[in-house]
Amino acid sequence: MCDPLLILGAGHLWLPKQSPDDAKAPLDERDRAIQLRSTGAAYKVLLVGMILVGCVMPFTSGGWKIVNTAIFMIVIAQVVHDGLSIWSYRRGWHA
Repeated sequence: MCDPLLILGAGHLWLPKQSPDDAKAPLDERDRAIQLRSTGAAYKVLLVGMILVGCVMPFTSGGWKIVNTAIFMIVIAQVVHDGLSIWSYRRGWHA
């Protein structure tokens, strides 16, 4: 299985060269709505994770477990953001 970050990086390098006018185009209303929706959901996931890491885990765990959980929650929030963005574009979601 190919690393998603490798695909993302290749896309950011290759796609603007294929259609430079599209790469420079400003976001339209649909793009902004999808971005707002996915960012809001990811922020909520991250907020819950950081409350868990900062308020609950210091009383039950320590050290690297807290650090690893914080990093894991950041990754999960990014996956939620990207997944919801992709899903919204594929579904044709608009405001």
